[in-house]
Amino acid sequence: MLWLCLHGLVNFFGYLITTPFVPNADLGKVAAILELPAAGRWALFAVGIAAISWIGMWAREPLMAFAVDPATLVEPDARARHILAAGVLPWIAGGALIALASWPAPHWISYAYPFFAGFFLIVTWRRVADVIPPALPASPWTEAPLWPWLLALAAVLAVFRGVLAPGVRLVR
Repeated sequence: MLWLCLHGLVNFFGYLITTPFVPNADLGKVAAILELPAAGRWALFAVGIAAISWIGMWAREPLMAFAVDPATLVEPDARARHILAAGVLPWIAGGALIALASWPAPHWISYAYPFFAGFFLIVTWRRVADVIPPALPASPWTEAPLWPWLLALAAVLAVFRGVLAPGVRLVR
C-alpha cells in the first residue's frame, strides 16, 4: 500500500511538472482556461519538484521496510544499496521500457515523464544513509510464495492485453 500511495502522490505532483511544457495537454489546458500566466505555470512546475523531493525525503524510513535482510538496516552504505537495487535501478529500466513501448509518442514529454515519476527515489537514495531506521522484523510478504502473485499478474496482463490491444472505441 505504501508503494502504491507513494506513486499516486508522485504521479499527481509529476503532472504539475508538465504544465509549462505541454500547453495543449491536460494541465496545460487547465492553465489556459484559468488564464495562468507563464509565471504561474512555472510555479506549478516548482511545486511539483518540491513536493516530489519532499516525498523522497519522507519515504526514506518507510521504504526500508522492504529490506529482506535486517543487516541492511545497520550500515548506511547497505541502506543506500538497498534503495538503489530495489527502487532506482528498476525505475530507470522501467522508464526506458515505457519510453520504448510508447514509441512513437505524440509529444516528447511522453518520453520524459516516466523518468520524472521516479525522481523521488533519487532523493531517497542520496539521503537514506542519513537516518537510522528502527529495527524491523522480516516482512511477511518475503516469506510468502511468489507464484500466486505471478499468476495473478499474468491474468491481469492477459485481460488488459485482450481489451486494450485491439483498441478501445470511443464514441461521442
